[in-house]
Amino acid sequence: MSVEFFDDIYVPVYALPSPSEAEPLDVEAGKEKPGDLEEHGKEKPSNPKASEKGKLKKVRWVWNYNDEKFYIDDDLEIRFQVAGVSYPPIPLEQEEGSKPFAPMVVTGSIDSDG
Repeated sequence: MSVEFFDDIYVPVYALPSPSEAEPLDVEAGKEKPGDLEEHGKEKPSNPKASEKGKLKKVRWVWNYNDEKFYIDDDLEIRFQVAGVSYPPIPLEQEEGSKPFAPMVVTGSIDSDG
């Protein structure tokens, strides 16, 4: 998630509304279908983005509420509650091609009303 001036906002799986599930966006040759992924509650599941080859696949989260699906897409504006703020130590060295260092990381939650 991001706001206009800050991009290091993360909502962990256990802080999503329950029950939620991951749905693949890029379905490769019919190998994966939205219903093939197991449903997740507040338990932290294995990483649904990781493929067999270790590459990341794009997914979107779906909140199942009263037999309706509500999609949590990257481009939607949502409200969240700040659950924590951390200031990671500055790394002495960074691997080439890695994400730039974030001096502050915000952890959020979207599983409460409001």
